[in-house]
Amino acid sequence: MGKLKTGDGQYILTITLPDGYVIEELPEKMVTAMPENGARYMFHINQVGENQIQIQNNYQINQTIYSGVDYPYLKKFNEMIVAKEAEQIVLKKIN
Repeated sequence: MGKLKTGDGQYILTITLPDGYVIEELPEKMVTAMPENGARYMFHINQVGENQIQIQNNYQINQTIYSGVDYPYLKKFNEMIVAKEAEQIVLKKIN
């Protein structure tokens, strides 16, 4: 069995775009959870004003112990988080 610490984590990052760049594409928002709400992850990304991007990640771990039966779900859950956080923000240069 794997043991984790329960709790919540929230990370907010605000990025100011350099002059001469605009947002062309942002990753989509995502909310996912493990069966029986053992863990939950939320990813939100928004344009703030004309030249800023705000990224918000929320993690919620609700169990301290995951059995071998839960391992495939825990693995898939973590793979989804890694894939989401690796997605690209596409900027376009103007001028």
